[in-house]
Amino acid sequence: MIRFLIAGILLSSISCSLDRGVDCVTASDRSNGFTSKSSPEFVNQELILEYVDADGTNLFQNGTYDPDEVTLQYNGQIFRDVVDQTNEETKNSIHLNTYSEGRNLFHVSLRPTDSKIDVVTVYATVVDFSPCTGPTFAIDSAFVDAKKHSINNVSDWLLKLTITKH
Repeated sequence: MIRFLIAGILLSSISCSLDRGVDCVTASDRSNGFTSKSSPEFVNQELILEYVDADGTNLFQNGTYDPDEVTLQYNGQIFRDVVDQTNEETKNSIHLNTYSEGRNLFHVSLRPTDSKIDVVTVYATVVDFSPCTGPTFAIDSAFVDAKKHSINNVSDWLLKLTITKH
């Protein structure tokens, strides 16, 4: 049984490495992790969450919330260091780029001492499939604490959901 498992793994790795007319982009080919839809690589739509006050001021940028304290829970895993501090296009926002088809629940805690956790629900649909990278998702809609929010286009593949805190 173990021989069949090892043989299957070897065949799989060999078949994935053979050139079948598919030009797969490897991780080392990506200089910054962001690509355009005109590239040969399939790119999921990605969503950033921007937290603002009633005046539209970013709450990470003005110091209301500390980016180092923010946590994101998805599929039972807790992620830290989720507020982008480097990329100019998405700076001071939370980047969501992991989806499955249908409903995706993200629990956002802005401060560990705060009992309020935002539940962001993102609905996604598979729109394409690449043998190199797997399924490509498009975001259909987003809800924050069960209330539908509008999503704004930043680019072809990047969407922004603005959440106002009072």
